[in-house]
Amino acid sequence: TTIAIRESYPSQPDQFIIDKSFVFAIRERTTNTLLFIGQVLNPEID
Repeated sequence: TTIAIRESYPSQPDQFIIDKSFVFAIRERTTNTLLFIGQVLNPEID
């Protein structure tokens, strides 16, 4: 699954359900520098 952030935002944010483990990364667009990478092993809400 890929999720991208757009430069223009709709008035209502999209909603999605994540019910499996996932990895995410934040990178700087112009230099493609990886700023942060993380994982969520259990996305369950307490």
